[in-house]
Amino acid sequence: MKKGLSAALVSLCFLSAPAWAFAGLEDLKVGAALTGGSSSGFGVGARVEYALDALLPNLGIAGGVNVFFPSDPYDGWWEINAAALYRFEVTDWLTPYAGGGLAFASWKKQYPDDEYSGFSSQRPSEHHSSFAVNAIGGCTFDFDIGFTPFVEVRGGVGGGNGLEITAGALIGF
Repeated sequence: MKKGLSAALVSLCFLSAPAWAFAGLEDLKVGAALTGGSSSGFGVGARVEYALDALLPNLGIAGGVNVFFPSDPYDGWWEINAAALYRFEVTDWLTPYAGGGLAFASWKKQYPDDEYSGFSSQRPSEHHSSFAVNAIGGCTFDFDIGFTPFVEVRGGVGGGNGLEITAGALIGF
């Protein structure tokens, strides 16, 4: 789990580096989120968003890292997401968005001592990883309160979580 968390945090730094390097900070938002997944259980994550309005109005990119805590205490699950998002301006406080992207998920099951009676010094474990294509829909709520709350639904095809619901907050610079 420690390796997975370290890899996830390093990946988030790489996802956010282009945004810091290529543009003004007013187009960058970072934040945290809580996620519930149909396959993975409850998780926490970090998110970075960057508006690409200079390229195409209402277009943006988002990247995030989530670490999940499944109900089985011997499981570990983390994922990295990257997506392109198109924002639909509805009102000055409500902005729905839709988009698509890619996800990489990794999960591991380490069997507890009472389920293992082998001759080896290491307990057996299973490790899986997969890529998925995601469809994303959500809303941000711009209440002028110092941060921007958001809710999002993400569905994946090809591996990973299946369906996730996320709620969080972003802080702009």
